[in-house]
Amino acid sequence: MKSEAVTTRKEYLYQLPRFCLALEETLRASGLTPDQTFEVFHSAVSAECLGCGILVSGEELFALAFSPSPERSTAKIGRLRLGDCARQGCQACYYRLAFLAQELDWPALLGKVDARLRPQPEAQSTQRFWKMGWALPSAALWLRVGVALVVIAVLVLVRQWHQGGRIPWIREPQNFRVDPAPQEGAGQ
Repeated sequence: MKSEAVTTRKEYLYQLPRFCLALEETLRASGLTPDQTFEVFHSAVSAECLGCGILVSGEELFALAFSPSPERSTAKIGRLRLGDCARQGCQACYYRLAFLAQELDWPALLGKVDARLRPQPEAQSTQRFWKMGWALPSAALWLRVGVALVVIAVLVLVRQWHQGGRIPWIREPQNFRVDPAPQEGAGQ
């Protein structure tokens, strides 16, 4: 029996469903049909917990890549979806994924998977603001806000001037002169 080359990778348990989905999408993007993608998972992909040593088959990892469904769900897959080890009670956080060569260039495929998983810089900053409950304002929004502030300032100045009030730096205050009242008895 011929020994096949194995590529291994350590993956954080909480990221395992996203990784499986990205791997499935990458295999499909490389030209494989859905049946061929399943066959690759079945025959060339497996995982092992670094804590307890439980093995997870390629079929289970393939099922992990998709939304939960009754025909694809098991207790193992359910725990993996939640970010827990497939073995109940195990507290490990990492799995070792093994990829058999089988005419596939796993280093290149895994590089594409990593590129798929890596958030884009623009999306990353937008995500941070959305998590805080804020969205990044667009240039058009800033323009509208600026125009609105200028219009409000002009309206306040016109109102102040129309009512005869003093407008700082625009209108000088009026100085009124009061004629002294005539003295009593001086005019007789």
